[in-house]
Amino acid sequence: HSNCQQILVFSKKKIKFKNGKINYFNYNFTKDHSCPFPKEEIKFVLDNYFKKGFNVLDPFMGTAMLGKEVMERKGKFIGYEIDKTIFNCAAKNLR
Repeated sequence: HSNCQQILVFSKKKIKFKNGKINYFNYNFTKDHSCPFPKEEIKFVLDNYFKKGFNVLDPFMGTAMLGKEVMERKGKFIGYEIDKTIFNCAAKNLR
């Protein structure tokens, strides 16, 4: 399992992502998910690139914390998760 996560943002904005630096962070491992995405990273991306009504695709959604935030901001979320236990946790978070 890699401890590297990547974010692809497609935007016409000319904002440097996190000041143009590669950011390393420590995961806060939980029993629910072995690789949770830091909330500050989600907030940064959505604050700078997201607008109401946008579609967000998360092909490795895990517990769907990104999806929850997107939906709270009135966006559309599509997520995929192959681990049934993690998917059930995601479904619970999105209700």
